[in-house]
Amino acid sequence: IIARLDRTSRHLYVNSSIRLIGVEPAYARGKTWRELGLSPEVSQQWLQKLAQVFRSGEQLAFDTRVPVTDKDPLYLHMSFQPELTKDGTVETVLWVGRDITNLTLLVQRNIEQARQMEEEIARLSGLNLVGRLAAVIGHEIRNPMTTIRGFLQLLNNQETDVKRQEFFRIMIEELDRAGTIISEYLSLAKNKPTELKEGSLNAIIEGLHPLLQGAA
Repeated sequence: IIARLDRTSRHLYVNSSIRLIGVEPAYARGKTWRELGLSPEVSQQWLQKLAQVFRSGEQLAFDTRVPVTDKDPLYLHMSFQPELTKDGTVETVLWVGRDITNLTLLVQRNIEQARQMEEEIARLSGLNLVGRLAAVIGHEIRNPMTTIRGFLQLLNNQETDVKRQEFFRIMIEELDRAGTIISEYLSLAKNKPTELKEGSLNAIIEGLHPLLQGAA
Protein backbone atom coordinates (compact mmCIF):
# COMPACT_ATOMS: atom_id res chain seq x y z
CA ILE A 1 0.00 0.00 0.00
CA ILE A 2 1.28 3.48 -0.87
CA ALA A 3 -0.59 6.56 0.34
CA ARG A 4 0.00 10.23 1.18
CA LEU A 5 -1.48 11.60 4.40
CA ASP A 6 -2.05 15.00 5.94
CA ARG A 7 -1.87 15.75 9.67
CA THR A 8 -5.39 14.46 10.29
CA SER A 9 -4.62 11.15 8.51
CA ARG A 10 -6.77 12.08 5.52
CA HIS A 11 -5.65 10.33 2.37
CA LEU A 12 -4.49 12.78 -0.28
CA TYR A 13 -3.37 9.91 -2.52
CA VAL A 14 -3.76 6.13 -2.43
CA ASN A 15 -2.79 3.39 -4.86
CA SER A 16 -4.86 0.35 -5.77
CA SER A 17 -3.26 -1.82 -3.06
CA ILE A 18 -5.45 -0.08 -0.48
CA ARG A 19 -7.91 -2.85 -1.38
CA LEU A 20 -5.85 -5.06 0.97
CA ILE A 21 -7.78 -3.50 3.86
CA GLY A 22 -11.09 -3.84 2.02
CA VAL A 23 -11.33 -0.27 0.69
CA GLU A 24 -11.63 1.03 -2.87
CA PRO A 25 -9.06 3.70 -3.84
CA ALA A 26 -11.67 6.23 -5.00
CA TYR A 27 -13.55 5.88 -1.71
CA ALA A 28 -10.38 6.25 0.40
CA ARG A 29 -9.31 9.64 -0.95
CA GLY A 30 -10.07 12.43 1.50
CA LYS A 31 -11.00 10.09 4.34
CA THR A 32 -9.29 9.17 7.61
CA TRP A 33 -8.48 5.65 8.77
CA ARG A 34 -11.44 5.68 11.11
CA GLU A 35 -13.78 6.80 8.32
CA LEU A 36 -12.48 3.90 6.22
CA GLY A 37 -13.75 1.46 8.83
CA LEU A 38 -10.57 0.58 10.71
CA SER A 39 -11.12 -0.23 14.37
CA PRO A 40 -10.72 2.54 16.98
CA GLU A 41 -7.71 0.71 18.43
CA VAL A 42 -5.85 0.44 15.11
CA SER A 43 -6.79 3.98 14.05
CA GLN A 44 -5.60 5.44 17.36
CA GLN A 45 -2.32 3.53 17.22
CA TRP A 46 -1.59 4.72 13.68
CA LEU A 47 -2.63 8.31 14.50
CA GLN A 48 -0.21 8.43 17.42
CA LYS A 49 2.66 7.24 15.25
CA LEU A 50 1.68 9.62 12.44
CA ALA A 51 1.67 12.54 14.90
CA GLN A 52 5.12 11.45 16.09
CA VAL A 53 6.47 11.66 12.53
CA PHE A 54 4.97 15.13 12.03
CA ARG A 55 6.58 16.27 15.30
CA SER A 56 10.01 14.70 14.84
CA GLY A 57 10.39 14.83 11.08
CA GLU A 58 11.92 11.35 11.23
CA GLN A 59 10.88 8.14 9.48
CA LEU A 60 9.05 5.58 11.60
CA ALA A 61 8.50 1.87 10.93
CA PHE A 62 6.48 -0.73 12.85
CA ASP A 63 4.48 -3.94 12.42
CA THR A 64 0.76 -4.05 13.01
CA ARG A 65 -2.24 -6.38 12.90
CA VAL A 66 -5.28 -5.13 10.99
CA PRO A 67 -8.69 -6.80 11.44
CA VAL A 68 -10.44 -7.01 8.04
CA THR A 69 -14.19 -7.56 7.73
CA ASP A 70 -15.13 -11.11 6.62
CA LYS A 71 -11.45 -12.02 6.23
CA ASP A 72 -8.54 -13.24 8.33
CA PRO A 73 -6.48 -10.49 10.00
CA LEU A 74 -3.91 -8.71 7.85
CA TYR A 75 -0.35 -8.18 9.09
CA LEU A 76 1.46 -5.13 7.70
CA HIS A 77 4.95 -3.70 8.00
CA MET A 78 4.23 0.04 8.15
CA SER A 79 6.62 2.81 7.18
CA PHE A 80 5.85 6.53 7.64
CA GLN A 81 8.21 8.75 5.62
CA PRO A 82 7.97 12.54 6.22
CA GLU A 83 7.78 14.79 3.16
CA LEU A 84 9.29 18.21 3.86
CA THR A 85 8.78 21.69 2.48
CA LYS A 86 11.74 23.87 1.47
CA ASP A 87 11.97 25.32 5.00
CA GLY A 88 12.15 21.81 6.53
CA THR A 89 8.56 21.63 7.80
CA VAL A 90 6.75 18.31 7.50
CA GLU A 91 3.94 18.92 5.04
CA THR A 92 2.71 15.40 4.39
CA VAL A 93 3.68 11.83 5.24
CA LEU A 94 4.12 9.01 2.75
CA TRP A 95 2.64 5.80 4.10
CA VAL A 96 3.97 2.49 2.77
CA GLY A 97 2.38 -0.73 4.01
CA ARG A 98 3.94 -4.08 3.10
CA ASP A 99 1.89 -7.26 3.49
CA ILE A 100 3.79 -9.68 5.79
CA THR A 101 0.77 -11.83 6.64
CA ASN A 102 2.08 -15.10 5.18
CA LEU A 103 5.50 -14.75 6.81
CA THR A 104 4.01 -13.79 10.18
CA LEU A 105 1.53 -16.66 10.21
CA LEU A 106 4.21 -19.12 9.11
CA VAL A 107 6.51 -18.05 11.94
CA GLN A 108 3.66 -18.19 14.46
CA ARG A 109 2.65 -21.70 13.34
CA ASN A 110 6.18 -23.05 13.55
CA ILE A 111 6.85 -21.49 16.95
CA GLU A 112 3.52 -22.86 18.21
CA GLN A 113 4.32 -26.32 16.82
CA ALA A 114 7.73 -26.22 18.49
CA ARG A 115 6.13 -25.17 21.78
CA GLN A 116 3.55 -27.95 21.58
CA MET A 117 6.27 -30.44 20.77
CA GLU A 118 8.30 -29.30 23.76
CA GLU A 119 5.30 -29.68 26.07
CA GLU A 120 4.43 -33.09 24.65
CA ILE A 121 7.96 -34.40 25.01
CA ALA A 122 8.14 -33.10 28.58
CA ARG A 123 4.99 -35.11 29.31
CA LEU A 124 6.30 -38.39 27.89
CA SER A 125 7.91 -40.71 30.37
CA GLY A 126 9.47 -43.35 28.13
CA LEU A 127 12.61 -42.80 26.04
CA ASN A 128 11.21 -44.98 23.26
CA LEU A 129 8.17 -42.76 22.92
CA VAL A 130 10.38 -39.67 23.04
CA GLY A 131 12.55 -41.10 20.28
CA ARG A 132 9.62 -41.89 18.01
CA LEU A 133 8.07 -38.48 18.63
CA ALA A 134 11.35 -36.76 17.88
CA ALA A 135 11.79 -38.68 14.64
CA VAL A 136 8.28 -37.95 13.37
CA ILE A 137 7.81 -34.35 14.50
CA GLY A 138 11.41 -33.15 14.44
CA HIS A 139 12.01 -33.72 10.74
CA GLU A 140 8.62 -32.29 9.78
CA ILE A 141 9.28 -29.02 11.64
CA ARG A 142 13.03 -28.58 11.27
CA ASN A 143 13.18 -28.13 7.47
CA PRO A 144 10.58 -25.33 7.17
CA MET A 145 12.06 -23.66 10.26
CA THR A 146 15.46 -23.52 8.52
CA THR A 147 13.85 -21.86 5.49
CA ILE A 148 12.02 -19.33 7.65
CA ARG A 149 15.19 -18.50 9.55
CA GLY A 150 16.99 -17.82 6.26
CA PHE A 151 14.29 -15.41 5.11
CA LEU A 152 14.23 -13.67 8.50
CA GLN A 153 18.02 -13.26 8.39
CA LEU A 154 17.77 -11.83 4.87
CA LEU A 155 15.08 -9.35 5.89
CA ASN A 156 17.08 -8.41 8.98
CA ASN A 157 20.20 -7.71 6.90
CA GLN A 158 18.18 -5.45 4.59
CA GLU A 159 16.41 -3.63 7.42
CA THR A 160 17.70 -0.24 8.64
CA ASP A 161 15.15 0.40 11.39
CA VAL A 162 16.60 -0.55 14.80
CA LYS A 163 13.28 -1.57 16.36
CA ARG A 164 12.43 -3.84 13.43
CA GLN A 165 15.91 -5.37 13.58
CA GLU A 166 15.21 -6.20 17.23
CA PHE A 167 11.91 -7.79 16.17
CA PHE A 168 13.71 -10.01 13.66
CA ARG A 169 16.45 -10.84 16.19
CA ILE A 170 13.90 -12.09 18.73
CA MET A 171 12.16 -14.27 16.12
CA ILE A 172 15.49 -15.73 14.98
CA GLU A 173 16.51 -16.47 18.59
CA GLU A 174 13.18 -18.21 19.25
CA LEU A 175 13.58 -20.33 16.11
CA ASP A 176 17.15 -21.21 17.13
CA ARG A 177 15.96 -22.21 20.60
CA ALA A 178 13.26 -24.42 19.08
CA GLY A 179 15.86 -25.87 16.69
CA THR A 180 18.15 -26.74 19.58
CA ILE A 181 15.32 -28.56 21.35
CA ILE A 182 14.52 -30.49 18.18
CA SER A 183 18.18 -31.45 17.69
CA GLU A 184 18.41 -32.76 21.24
CA TYR A 185 15.38 -34.98 20.85
CA LEU A 186 16.35 -36.12 17.37
CA SER A 187 19.50 -37.57 18.91
CA LEU A 188 17.27 -39.81 21.02
CA ALA A 189 15.72 -41.28 17.88
CA LYS A 190 19.01 -42.38 16.32
CA ASN A 191 19.79 -46.09 16.29
CA LYS A 192 22.78 -46.71 18.50
CA PRO A 193 24.77 -49.94 18.61
CA THR A 194 24.08 -52.05 21.67
CA GLU A 195 27.17 -52.80 23.73
CA LEU A 196 26.94 -56.08 25.63
CA LYS A 197 28.99 -56.64 28.75
CA GLU A 198 28.92 -58.79 31.85
CA GLY A 199 27.34 -57.44 35.01
CA SER A 200 25.80 -58.31 38.32
CA LEU A 201 22.11 -59.21 38.05
CA ASN A 202 21.53 -58.01 41.63
CA ALA A 203 23.09 -54.64 40.82
CA ILE A 204 20.92 -54.29 37.71
CA ILE A 205 17.76 -55.09 39.66
CA GLU A 206 18.71 -52.62 42.38
CA GLY A 207 19.31 -49.97 39.74
CA LEU A 208 15.91 -50.60 38.14
CA HIS A 209 14.07 -50.72 41.45
CA PRO A 210 13.34 -46.95 41.68
CA LEU A 211 11.92 -46.94 38.13
CA LEU A 212 9.77 -49.99 38.77
CA GLN A 213 8.59 -48.50 42.05
CA GLY A 214 7.63 -45.25 40.34
CA ALA A 215 5.65 -47.09 37.65
CA ALA A 216 3.78 -49.25 40.17
